[in-house]
Amino acid sequence: MSLLDAKNNALKGFDPKKDDPNAMDQIPSGKYKVIFKGLEHKASAKGWEHLMITVQVLEGEHAGEMDFNRFSLESPTPDNVVSSSIKLIAKLAVALGITLKDEDWTDYDTLAAAFIDGKGKAVEMELSLRENKKNPDFPYKTYNFSGIPNDPFNSNNAPAVSDDDVPF
Repeated sequence: MSLLDAKNNALKGFDPKKDDPNAMDQIPSGKYKVIFKGLEHKASAKGWEHLMITVQVLEGEHAGEMDFNRFSLESPTPDNVVSSSIKLIAKLAVALGITLKDEDWTDYDTLAAAFIDGKGKAVEMELSLRENKKNPDFPYKTYNFSGIPNDPFNSNNAPAVSDDDVPF
């Protein structure tokens, strides 16, 4: 792609007189086959500790695009939001074939470490966006993750092979 093509794509629908150049394009609501890039413990410059799920779309019009989901499991985050986030983490673990143990929930670092073996695995992500009236550039996102049935790249779907099956 030429620089001119890149400029034309980037400025499509962008008004430099009033639009924020730092606003990121959002992947629209829908179902996507994504690759799990990681669950990380992060801290903002203001000290806000949170987890971040990163995925990359594998197929379709948005192939190659990244999505980031940041959330906190600590006060002042409302209990219902914390509960929803914990359920999302549990659902993602199951989709990735990860069994979370009680000790994985000790803190953000142990929880992030429990997801290391999931890096690079494909899952299906259902994303729903809804308007954020306070900050329209950052709509509210809800997620659902599930495994991909018969995914040939998921080691859980690999056929069992014994020494008797090997010809040499």
